[in-house]
Amino acid sequence: KRIGFVNYETTLFNLTERDRGYKDALKAHGLKFDDHLFQKVSVMNSKADTAKVINRLSSGEHKCDAIFFATDRLAMWGLQHLNELKLNVPKDISVFSFDAAEAFDLFYCPITHANQPLEKMGKMAVNALIDIINKNKVISQIYLETDFVIGKSCRE
Repeated sequence: KRIGFVNYETTLFNLTERDRGYKDALKAHGLKFDDHLFQKVSVMNSKADTAKVINRLSSGEHKCDAIFFATDRLAMWGLQHLNELKLNVPKDISVFSFDAAEAFDLFYCPITHANQPLEKMGKMAVNALIDIINKNKVISQIYLETDFVIGKSCRE
């Protein structure tokens, strides 16, 4: 019921959309948005900031049940710090990542994550670039579906 969210401090559209998605999902499930659970890390000091955020989210009065990482890199740093704190995923805290990282294969628990259609995204980007070069009409926004890979990092 208390889901922390970790994202970069950024204006990049895809990452700000993840902020919106987190807030919309809480609302859709009748969960109150808690500013203490909505955490941002500096792009310039990401690994250290992620550790500080994990400390805040995993203890004290604002302790959460789960952490949703907006990127796989943030999730890797978060998992590393959870290990340093000797917290067990998912027994002590559930973890979900947007995107997968090969490093997840090294973690003792398969990480539940969203899986973007990267190959399709790449093909569409190249096609859009070719259209721009050829002065054809280009679609300005494209929405693609994301798959979910169910691991064992989230409690039911």
